[in-house]
Amino acid sequence: MMRHPGRFSAFAQLPEQDTQAAVYELERCMGEYGFFGWNTFSNYGTSWLDEERYFPILAKAAELGAPVYIHPDFPGDVGFPRLLGLGITLYAGVGYTYDTATTLLRLIYNGTFDRLPDLQVIVGHLGEGIPFFFNRILTKDGDGDEPKRGKKKNVSVNEQDISYYFSKNIMVTNSGYFTVPPVTLTKEVLGIDRMLFGSDYPYEKMEQSVGFTLNCGLEGEDLEKLCHKNAEREFKYFA
Repeated sequence: MMRHPGRFSAFAQLPEQDTQAAVYELERCMGEYGFFGWNTFSNYGTSWLDEERYFPILAKAAELGAPVYIHPDFPGDVGFPRLLGLGITLYAGVGYTYDTATTLLRLIYNGTFDRLPDLQVIVGHLGEGIPFFFNRILTKDGDGDEPKRGKKKNVSVNEQDISYYFSKNIMVTNSGYFTVPPVTLTKEVLGIDRMLFGSDYPYEKMEQSVGFTLNCGLEGEDLEKLCHKNAEREFKYFA
């Protein structure tokens, strides 16, 4: 990174359980070392990024212009007891996706992006499944039909429907996907301007990630946006 500052940067790893130390470390990494942003997990064992205790770190990220990349992690018995013991493939393919998608949606519904309108978040795996069920969660909570069979409505505080935040605050990478239909769906639902290249390295081979991306059904300007132009537009590190 130091030898090629125009080509490489890094995401900071923070001690999230110690909020004050995490804020300090993010400031240090961004200021002293010129890091790009903050890479964090969707959960920290028995707590999740969307909880109020972690808001000061998110606020510092927004202040510094540091995008936050939310990566899945293993939440253990607390998160998915029914998936435990059924193999890592099921857990990684379903459990990780569910945990990350839920964390991101809770950040939306609890008003985090309304409180921090400059906060930029990136999630991988083509949005962790959210584009597939986007229409079912599109409106603000409270819109639509009245609850049936005595069920109570959940109460959220987000000021806009989720499409707004996906157009302003959230981007997704194509990491870990090697078939065309999910790429096509994500483009149709979120738009090519909200998509970034992601390799999922070291969990996937770089050659496979790059090779598929160049043959994922996107061409011309759309492919250039995915590979580099969207990042250049959205993030000051590439300016």
